[in-house]
Amino acid sequence: MKRTLIAALLSLTTVLASGTALAASKNVQINANVVGACEFVDGQDATIDMGNLSGNGSGSYLQSADIHFWCSKGISYQVSADHGQHAVGNQNNLEVAGHKLPYELILSEVSGTGRGIDLPQELRASAMIHQTDVANAYVANGYTDTVVVTVTF
Repeated sequence: MKRTLIAALLSLTTVLASGTALAASKNVQINANVVGACEFVDGQDATIDMGNLSGNGSGSYLQSADIHFWCSKGISYQVSADHGQHAVGNQNNLEVAGHKLPYELILSEVSGTGRGIDLPQELRASAMIHQTDVANAYVANGYTDTVVVTVTF
C-alpha cells in the first residue's frame, strides 16, 4: 500500500510540475521591398543580316531580328537605341573602309509595362536600306555597324 501511495504521489507531482511552466510570446514582423528590374533574356548580340544588296532593284531592303527582355510586373519601361558607331548626326550608317551606307533602324515597341520574368517582351529591331542608297554605295563586302539598344525603367 505504501508503494501505491508513493507511486500515486509521484504521478501527481509530475502532472503538477508540467503545468507550472511559464511562457511568453512575441510577434515577429517580416518586411520586404521588391525593386524593379529589366533584363535581356540572353547575353548574345542580336544580328540583322541584310544579305547581298543589288543596286539595280527597286524599293527598299528590310530585315529584322527579335530581341527578348523582361521587366518586373507593373513597371513602366522605355526602349531606345543610339545611332550606332558610324552615325553622322542622327543618320545611322553601315561602314566598310570609310565608305558609308545609310540605313534606318526601326524598333517595334518603345514603351510598355513589365509582365514579369515568365512573360518576356519581344522587341523587333528592323533595318531598312533604301534602293537609291544601295545604287550609290561603294561596292564592298563587310559593311557593318553596331547599335546599342537600352531598356530603361
